[in-house]
Amino acid sequence: MNKNILTLILALFYSIIFSQVKSDTVDIPELILKENSQLNFTKFNESLKYHELYPTKKTLFNGIYNRKGRGIPFSGNFEDHTKKVSFEKEPENDSIKNILISTIISSIEVRNYYYSLIFSKKNKEVLSKFYCIEKGDNSWLFQAIKEDLKDHIKINQDAKVNFFVKLTPDGRLLYIKSILKNNDNNINKVYNHNFMLSFIPYKNGVKFSKYNIDIINNHNKNSIQINMDFID
Repeated sequence: MNKNILTLILALFYSIIFSQVKSDTVDIPELILKENSQLNFTKFNESLKYHELYPTKKTLFNGIYNRKGRGIPFSGNFEDHTKKVSFEKEPENDSIKNILISTIISSIEVRNYYYSLIFSKKNKEVLSKFYCIEKGDNSWLFQAIKEDLKDHIKINQDAKVNFFVKLTPDGRLLYIKSILKNNDNNINKVYNHNFMLSFIPYKNGVKFSKYNIDIINNHNKNSIQINMDFID
């Protein structure tokens, strides 16, 4: 396939995914969030009936590195247990390769953090500090506004953090969508991200299915969009 056509197709795919993420994770006034937040959180915990995550054997990825107005496609695979990143075609230089490797590994860490917020007993207390609002149809929106919570999860006080959780009717995790937006003037917080992480039912729990993440550099406006598929 022509390289320019591939770049255009991938860019269009990511724009559709992340416009959906942004539409679901909107700002809600704090006063509204306070009302019934704990009740909603309790209902969420009661609705989440399956807590087991089963491993997948392989992670395939592809994406675009938007650098100085130029789209650079890339693809390859990732090994969870070794954190080894392998490319189908070697990036054109070590600088680009190192940026892609560190971004892919960081993206996996972001995935693991949000998943553990929901399932880890240790992190359940952290999740309870988010404002929780029930959206209907087995879905909930979590929003970080409290100052002590933002300190705990190490984000700036003016950053916007939302994530949207959807469950299946039988109580399994279906997907997580999130947006993290730092103040553009905050020189210490360089990156924003949007992502969607999907799951499939498996035995008494779920497996990772797909993961799409868009990471934006606030300073130079470069961005990296990554699509991951988790397979056996």
